[in-house]
Amino acid sequence: SPPNSPGWLSVLGITYNSVTLRWTDASTNESGFIVYMRETGDWQVADSIPANRIETTVPGLQSGRIYFFRLTSYNSGGESAPTNSAEAHTPIVNPPNPPTDVTANPISEFVVHVTWTDRGTQDSFLIQRRVPQGDWQQVGSTPDNVQSFYDSTTVALTLYYYRVGATSAYGLSWSDSTETTTPPPGAPASPESLRVQTVIGVGVILTWLDRSIGETRFEIGRNLAGDFPTVIDSVDADVTAYTDSLGSEVGHYFYRVRSANAHGVSTWTLPIEADYRFCSSGLIPICVGNVWEYRVDTTGGAYWMRRRVLSVDYPNGLDFYLWGQAPVTGGRTDTLYYLRNFTDVGCHIINYPLSENPLSQVLFRYPVAAAGVFYWVDGDCVLVLSTGMSLTVQGEVYSGVYVYQRFFDPLHTIQYYIKPNTVGIIQEDEWTGPVNNPVLAARRQLTYREIYN
Repeated sequence: SPPNSPGWLSVLGITYNSVTLRWTDASTNESGFIVYMRETGDWQVADSIPANRIETTVPGLQSGRIYFFRLTSYNSGGESAPTNSAEAHTPIVNPPNPPTDVTANPISEFVVHVTWTDRGTQDSFLIQRRVPQGDWQQVGSTPDNVQSFYDSTTVALTLYYYRVGATSAYGLSWSDSTETTTPPPGAPASPESLRVQTVIGVGVILTWLDRSIGETRFEIGRNLAGDFPTVIDSVDADVTAYTDSLGSEVGHYFYRVRSANAHGVSTWTLPIEADYRFCSSGLIPICVGNVWEYRVDTTGGAYWMRRRVLSVDYPNGLDFYLWGQAPVTGGRTDTLYYLRNFTDVGCHIINYPLSENPLSQVLFRYPVAAAGVFYWVDGDCVLVLSTGMSLTVQGEVYSGVYVYQRFFDPLHTIQYYIKPNTVGIIQEDEWTGPVNNPVLAARRQLTYREIYN
């Protein structure tokens, strides 16, 4: 028996002397295809095409003419019925290049958003639509340089094909077609292009594109790695941003967004990851809530001070950590500074309040130089003792530890054991007395970790 007739025949491209045709291969047993052509008379064989092809170009045509084409498939059992007739007008000169990258995204059951890429010099674009086995129908047009169109004449649960043509005085060139199916009544379309921005110490900011017109809200889904996503919040219709205020809840999160209304919910967007931290990276990770305690020696005696990271500010997108200082035994904060880690430089102290061009002083330099190198910091001498030792602190072995010694006066020094970029200062030894006979006055371990209270 003969094979099935090929699927819908369409004109894909036209030049002044050729026409490119495309069809659907609807059989599995054809030996080939026969292209028929005519102008005003009888159908004539224009070409014979091997099996399994879906496109061909008919050359050698005359410019400024109207041609009609149809197609059959054949095998040893005979020839199929012909396809529909496709009409082509050859221009006097070549038409513009056809658009590419055509997409059709349903916003609701009533609206489909069609986009494309401009590849030529044309006067305007034509947008056509058809259903399976139907004729192409024009649903709209746009001026040159407009590459988007909203078709508001669709119905629910229908498969549509779209194509876009570039037209000028020299002819018309059609893009490849694309297909889409409109959603069921009521359910809004899913949002698209979910983006994430992580703000240290604040949370995660989500943004997305609204692709529906019937939603009443957007639902926000979140989960930690390995957990099942749950809806944590929602925003009103047409709102396309959300801030998840995480505070101290550090972790590696996954986010999704979907649209919803009284009839149902859309599919989720693809998940997007956010690695939320409460600390800066750098030689000493600075975390909101960190507390430092240290002894101050004066001519009137010694007393203890406490420094605490109070908050984080983001001038020009940079993270500056506000550092307040007060006596341990009571009293209010009497000095404010900022701390900041500078990539490949080190940890700096910056005067408060911030000026347009803030001055900073190095607290610790990074990367460290060789052992034995001195730095001067805020009038104090800092000596590099080691650049990569191992140290056990509270039962855990830390490798790659750098050791600094800071001299406050001849009778008071502090040694800092630092694990860069991850933990920060893991141990702090405070020494008093003469250099030739120092006394370990205090040892503090892991006090620079994140402390929330």
